[in-house]
Amino acid sequence: MEKWTRWEPINGLLGQYSLDYFAWSEKGFVVELLSDKKKERIEILFDEYIDGFRYTNESFFLKLPRDFYGDWKLFKSTNSEYLKWLSEKSCTLSDQMDFIHFCIVGGDEVIDIVANYKPKVRFIE
Repeated sequence: MEKWTRWEPINGLLGQYSLDYFAWSEKGFVVELLSDKKKERIEILFDEYIDGFRYTNESFFLKLPRDFYGDWKLFKSTNSEYLKWLSEKSCTLSDQMDFIHFCIVGGDEVIDIVANYKPKVRFIE
C-alpha cells in the first residue's frame, strides 16, 4: 500500500499553500506555492533532469481524504503506485534508479514529481 509521509525540506514552512505556478524554465522544473496567510511564496526547483511528472485535479483523489493531509501540502511517497506504473511502462528499467516520489497538494490539484535527487527549496519574494 502506498504511504505518504510529511516532507519538510526547509524550516519555517507554514504547510498551507496553494499552487501558484509550475513550468519548465531555463533554471529547470519550477513549482511555486503561495501562502494565503502570510503572502509568502516558496520555490521548489528541480535544476537537473526529472524522470516523471503528473498533474491531477484533486477531485480525482477521492481515496485521499482532506483530513489525511490537513494543513500540510508537501509529501514523499513510499511504495508508490506511480513508481510501480513507471516500472511497468519501462519494462522494469526504472527499478534500477534510486527514485524519490514527491507529492505536492496545491489547493485543488496534486503534482507528482519523480527524481533521483532532492530539489532546492527556498522562500522567494
